[in-house]
Amino acid sequence: MSRTPNKPLTITFEKATLRVGGRWVLSGIDWRIAPGQHWVIQGPNGAGKTTLARAILGEVAVVEGTIRRSWDEDHGDRPVMAMVSPEQVHRLHQRERLLLEMRHFSGRVNETTTARQVLAGERT
Repeated sequence: MSRTPNKPLTITFEKATLRVGGRWVLSGIDWRIAPGQHWVIQGPNGAGKTTLARAILGEVAVVEGTIRRSWDEDHGDRPVMAMVSPEQVHRLHQRERLLLEMRHFSGRVNETTTARQVLAGERT
């Protein structure tokens, strides 16, 4: 089978309930992440953010309901996901402020840092 390049990512939760050990983390949620959408999940420690991300990746079992994913698991394709702490956000803002100043002085004011570069730790 050939892989379709850049296949749109769609994730759909239908009345999904997640449980880790004896603890119910999410109960009966309906949610759809459509192609082109970008989401940020926020909440206090223990709210279930990491569990939700792991469920999307298929690493946490769904106790009830379903999670449907559009990527091709037969070929190992998985979405790129990142988890960022408040400290990391602060460091990213500082880094981007410094890069913006450097771009300004070098005359490269129209360049930007892509999310892919940030996730890969590339320098621009």
